[in-house]
Amino acid sequence: VSRLRSLFQEIDTDGSGAISHTEWSEMLKDEGLLHELCDAACVSLRDLHELFNCLAVDPLQTRKSVSGFEDDEEADRPVRGDSRLAKSAERILYYDAFIDQLENESRPVDKRAVLRLMSRLQEFENRIEARLDQIDGAKS
Repeated sequence: VSRLRSLFQEIDTDGSGAISHTEWSEMLKDEGLLHELCDAACVSLRDLHELFNCLAVDPLQTRKSVSGFEDDEEADRPVRGDSRLAKSAERILYYDAFIDQLENESRPVDKRAVLRLMSRLQEFENRIEARLDQIDGAKS
C-alpha cells in the first residue's frame, strides 16, 4: 500500500490528492512508471485502464459515491476541497478509492451489496428518464 501511495504521489504532479485524466495520460507515456504501477497494484495494463475508467469520478462527488460504502463517517462531504480540482471538468481518480478497490476485490459479494447496487442503478435509471422527459418537453 505504501508503494502504491508513493507512486500515486509521483504521478500526482499538482499535489491535489487525486490523479487527473491529464496526469494519467502523462503517466501512460512513462513506461517505467507504468510498469511499476502495474507491479505494485498486481494488475495488468488492461486492468489498470479498467480501474481508472471505473473509479474516476467528477471532482465534486462525495465519499459515498466514490467508495460505495454508506457507513463512511464522512460520506456526504466532498472527498477533496481542492479548488483546482473543483474547477476542472476532468474526471479524477482518488488514491483511496483505487487502493480500497484493490483491497476489497477479493472479498465475496453479499446480498446486501447486490441490493445496494440494484438500488443505485434504479436511481440512475430514474434520473436518466427524468432528464429525457425534460428534453422531450423542451422540444414540444
